[in-house]
Amino acid sequence: MPVFDYMDEWGPEKVLVVYDTKLARNMTWKWALVDIFLGGAKAAIVADPKAPNKEGIVRAFVRAIRKLLPDEYV
Repeated sequence: MPVFDYMDEWGPEKVLVVYDTKLARNMTWKWALVDIFLGGAKAAIVADPKAPNKEGIVRAFVRAIRKLLPDEYV
């Protein structure tokens, strides 16, 4: 069952999916090519890009990521 099938208007508050190592590997190589020594990962926000509260959505995402990965996510 896809992870989003577990969600409704009441929650959950957070969904963290770690899935495709190949995507992370590609980002690692991209950083390495420009001499930035960080690991690779991708993140996504599933929301309406035209939402009037877009800035609030992005800020909430940053707060959540900072709690989960305080020293790892740039």
